[in-house]
Amino acid sequence: MSLKGLREKFHNLDAKFSSVFHKEEDGMKKPSWAKIIPTWLFLIIVLSLISSLAISSYTVEVHEELTPTFSEYTLEYGSYKSSIYYIYPKAGSNSKDVYHISYDGNLKAVLDTSNIFYSDKFEMIMDSYLNGDNEYNASVNLELTAYDSNDKKIETSYSMGLDDGNLNIKHGVIDLLLFSGSKIDFKDGILTITFNGQDQRLSDSSFNTTLQNIDHINGVIHVFNKNTVETSNPNYYNYTLNFKIPKSSINVKNI
Repeated sequence: MSLKGLREKFHNLDAKFSSVFHKEEDGMKKPSWAKIIPTWLFLIIVLSLISSLAISSYTVEVHEELTPTFSEYTLEYGSYKSSIYYIYPKAGSNSKDVYHISYDGNLKAVLDTSNIFYSDKFEMIMDSYLNGDNEYNASVNLELTAYDSNDKKIETSYSMGLDDGNLNIKHGVIDLLLFSGSKIDFKDGILTITFNGQDQRLSDSSFNTTLQNIDHINGVIHVFNKNTVETSNPNYYNYTLNFKIPKSSINVKNI
């Protein structure tokens, strides 16, 4: 078709389209607002939906509640006042009591992530993170919080003066949920979290006996791109996985 023919075809189509939104009054064409306004609104809604779908197609935002396929928390702990040792601070102030403290515990939770949204991407992120490449710039955070049967938080983290092995008391932190020996494994969609630790030394304070009141432990795993906070960025992802270790899987003893 020649350029002239294309031009005439375009004008004919334009005239047909224009006639839909105009009406003849007194020999003049006037806009038919009863048709134009609803059409505008319809187009705005359609374009908004298309824009939203375009963004969500590469925005990975996942919030999931997972039930562990296996979970366990065990803790044996003890603390009692020493009749032999005391802390002697600066001259002129009173000495402080010293406590013998000890603990031996472990925590393990096994989570099946194969059915979460964007599980394939989660697998690629975790594989890369754990093998050391971390090409997706992942940050993996884990929070564990213990509660009693009334959903009141139980303190498991203790800031205390600790014996350095030579009867010198230095500041330190002991967390009886997040033990120092931690490990995360991931294989075939199964995420395994393991914590274990034990210690025996002198301290300037004792453990809280409410540890025996632990009814359940809530966990949150947060995996996100530490370099990207804008959801419009195609590299953005944010996984929040929640789980609960129930009372039936918890064994705490004060020895």
